[in-house]
Amino acid sequence: MQKNRRRTRKNMIGEKIRFVLCAAFMLSGLVIMLGAAIGNFRFRTALNRMHAAAMGDSLGKLCLLIGLMLYQWGGTVEVKLLFILAFFWMAGPVCSHMLCEFEVTTNALMKKEEEVKKDVDGV
Repeated sequence: MQKNRRRTRKNMIGEKIRFVLCAAFMLSGLVIMLGAAIGNFRFRTALNRMHAAAMGDSLGKLCLLIGLMLYQWGGTVEVKLLFILAFFWMAGPVCSHMLCEFEVTTNALMKKEEEVKKDVDGV
């Protein structure tokens, strides 16, 4: 009767390993996002800033959500977090690409700042 409630030594070691992995992933995600935020202030042009923000956000969100999946192990929460991650990974690059394209088409000084190649359509 009490066998299911009793915590074994092996179970406790597994929980500690899972906690350490969870903390490591979440901490690495926060450090990566902090690096992306610092990159936003260090770069001069909008395209470089957008690149730093997009790359840092994608990898930082991956690490944070893996850490959350490890924290909520053994339920349906992992599937929901995978859907959230898939949405972030599909929407984030599209939004950053659209913002960069808007910057290239509206900024008259972009050709002086960066090397911008014209597309077949002339954009």
